[in-house]
Amino acid sequence: MLDLALLTQFVAVAEHENIGHASQVLHISASPLSRRVLQLEASLGVTLFTRKNKRLRLTATGQEVLREARALLASAARMEERARELSAGQAGSLVVGFVEGAVHAGVVPKALASLKRRVPAARIELRSLRSAQQHEALKMRELDVGFTYSAPAPGSGLTARRVHDEPFVLAVPAGHELTRRPWSAKRLRNDAFVALPESVSPSARRAFTAGFARIGVIADVRYEVADPIAAMVLVETGVGVAMVQSSLARLAPKGVAVVDLPSAFPLRLEVFSVLPESPTPLAERFERL
Repeated sequence: MLDLALLTQFVAVAEHENIGHASQVLHISASPLSRRVLQLEASLGVTLFTRKNKRLRLTATGQEVLREARALLASAARMEERARELSAGQAGSLVVGFVEGAVHAGVVPKALASLKRRVPAARIELRSLRSAQQHEALKMRELDVGFTYSAPAPGSGLTARRVHDEPFVLAVPAGHELTRRPWSAKRLRNDAFVALPESVSPSARRAFTAGFARIGVIADVRYEVADPIAAMVLVETGVGVAMVQSSLARLAPKGVAVVDLPSAFPLRLEVFSVLPESPTPLAERFERL
């Protein structure tokens, strides 16, 4: 295998056409440099220079080797620069998991926009996954960063930081009694609820039911849908009401009104950024944005 240092010396000699001049540029003695040129010729089995009165001229083969040597050295320099960028989190690619709420809350879009300004060459793959799926994928190194509704369990080998917190609100059909009069649990006694399918997250359904019970509401879930935007579309048709994160209010259809839940309502939407053990420099940088 060719020695990059040897190629660098060959290029210097070829450019200066003189061992003495090249040795001054390379800061080495002339005799060792002359031996290095002979070593390269021997290893390649070709004559690179014609020699006359201390003047060296490239042979036709030497000129071809010079072009290849310059290209190889430039490629090596690019590789070194790339490695430094990767080490500093200034380049590379990321696979990012997310829950829908992290997008609607602006957490993921803001992080991506910030990363684009700071690391414009970064390549990103986004994967929509439930929180538990992201935790497993992070442990298997299938994700670089995750944005989840829940922090991973202690001892999982993952690290988490809460990056967002907001209240839930109630999406109701426009003209609902709650849009005209103060909050009262009785004003929901005839309403069905649209909620996340229990099969998707039994624990989320339990928390949902208990949360509304806390404010005196028996949540009668008759419609199940995972997409909160779809839930609001169902609300617009008049089939029921739905709990959604407050940042979704701006996307509510015209036939939907959003009302605040009482302060005693215990549930809030939280978003956590999650990293695996020994994250890449780019993943660490992205998670901090």
